[in-house]
Amino acid sequence: MKIENWDTLKEQGFRYIGNKEWYKGKSKYFKKVCKTCNIFYMGKKSSLFCCRKCRRATNESKSKMSKSRKGKKISKEIKVKLSEFMKEQWSDPNSIFNSKKHKKILSKCMKEQWSDPNSIFNSKTYKEKILNRNIGFPGELNPSWKGGYYIKNIPMYDTYVSQLEWCEEVRRSPTDRNILEVRCTYCGRWFIPSRIYVTRRLQALKDQITGYQNFYCSEGCKQACPLYQKSPDQLMKEDAIRASRLGWLELNREVQPELRKLVLERDGYQCTKCSSKGPLHCHHIYPVATDPLESADMDNCITLCIDCHKKVHKKDGCKYGELKICIEYK
Repeated sequence: MKIENWDTLKEQGFRYIGNKEWYKGKSKYFKKVCKTCNIFYMGKKSSLFCCRKCRRATNESKSKMSKSRKGKKISKEIKVKLSEFMKEQWSDPNSIFNSKKHKKILSKCMKEQWSDPNSIFNSKTYKEKILNRNIGFPGELNPSWKGGYYIKNIPMYDTYVSQLEWCEEVRRSPTDRNILEVRCTYCGRWFIPSRIYVTRRLQALKDQITGYQNFYCSEGCKQACPLYQKSPDQLMKEDAIRASRLGWLELNREVQPELRKLVLERDGYQCTKCSSKGPLHCHHIYPVATDPLESADMDNCITLCIDCHKKVHKKDGCKYGELKICIEYK
């Protein structure tokens, strides 16, 4: 408060105690200088101004300064420095942001905000903003929801058909037309590969990873396929044998891929003896070594599982080492 006459402080109700302290009633006062007008006054320990006018003058100057700074953008250098500082703070385990106290305070604050029905997070305007930005509300509530194929690791037909149709047999799934189906390289069945499986095949076609990464419907077809884990020299040797440049004895007696698919489709993708649907092989009734002309004849081939195929080649005249006329197996 302003004091016009300092000689009459006792008459105004002030009592001097000592150490530059004055009492008026129960409140304590000190002799201070106002920051705006530089005049002595009696005020409390936390006071800075002698009156309200001086206080308003300082507040108006601050508001003018803040208004003049509005609209000015932060420079890119400052933004880069801030981002680097925040990254260092969050990566440092000993920083304030990663302390247990800070995490507890944040968790309590968020629990209170979400549980309070009158908070900003539970207001209608906040939810409408989130819907307009396509943020939050995962699942069917999201406007960009496409059926959850990405989460279930299922490839979509429209996404991958243009990248695969030039080298693979591709079609829409009969159950869901949005899903992609591919033929197995070994048996020729239609199946739905995983989305990761399709991306690996595309990476192999672009020489981004090693290997061919062909499509196989099961692990049995992958192990039984003659192309699986074969070097380019072996594949070139097979081509030379099919072009009658080499003898069939220099190669394993595996059936041609196109013929094998036709035989497996004819027999319903099951063994002709035990009717199992496990890993299947296409067996020559009469071996290729004795009669190469009938190697591509469908009537000379039958579908067998791995166990039945081993039993057949244990019989006399049909062993791998003998390569004589095999007894017809039915």
